[in-house]
Amino acid sequence: YCRRTVQQDTTIALHDAPAQGWADDPAFETHGLRCYHGTTISLNDETFGTVCFVSESSREPFTAAETMFAELIAKSLEHELQSRQYEEALTRQSNLSTVLNRVLRHNIRNSVTVIRGRAEHLMEQSSDTPDTRSIIDEAEQLIELSEKARVLESVIVEEFDRQETRLETLLQRVV
Repeated sequence: YCRRTVQQDTTIALHDAPAQGWADDPAFETHGLRCYHGTTISLNDETFGTVCFVSESSREPFTAAETMFAELIAKSLEHELQSRQYEEALTRQSNLSTVLNRVLRHNIRNSVTVIRGRAEHLMEQSSDTPDTRSIIDEAEQLIELSEKARVLESVIVEEFDRQETRLETLLQRVV
């Protein structure tokens, strides 16, 4: 029955499948499911699957409230799937940003260290000029700035983790 629910992209409510003309359906032939109520779950405008209720026994026809309940469950599951997908995308984006930040800081620190080393070599070879001293001072400030960026990143990550833990704890209390 779920196969047809997905194909038709609509709610299917069978209270007595054979009496409703579904006796030749594989779900009835294989499993003897007389009762089925299913609706589709969509994710990103594509059918993801179904939520369904089944029974081997027939019953009275489904009410509008029961159909609405099944659709509400489907919408809740869609929302949960979308939330998880969004969280996974944020995690991937955050991880990529962290890696790029670290690589960039590493490369800048290496290049600035080379510049500082060459300026110190120039200073040893000739005289201690204001220009070479300025290059060395600026290089050291850039290295310090890179270290501050690393510390700031770790503080932000720790604070984000704390906030996320607090939110998860709050959600567990609510649910």
